Amino acid sequence: NNLTDAVPALLPVVPAEDEYGPLISRARLHQARGQWEATVSVCTEVLRKHPDSVTACLLLGEVYEAQGQFEDAAQWYGMAMERDGQNA
Repeated sequence: NNLTDAVPALLPVVPAEDEYGPLISRARLHQARGQWEATVSVCTEVLRKHPDSVTACLLLGEVYEAQGQFEDAAQWYGMAMERDGQNA
């Protein structure tokens, strides 16, 4: 049937980030609670499994910025920009 064959082609392409969305959600929850070490731990786990994660790098930048560690924050923001350019 032509319709059945066409359905997979009509489905949206799921971004790779959806694969680790639950981890990112957990990291954001830790971040919102000010649980910096837990946020870093989860983001590190994401990056181990998905080294191209722009979101994990941004979250790490935000964590270090919130703690006044501006050089570390700038490094993570820079890595996010590099990864974002690779995915463009």
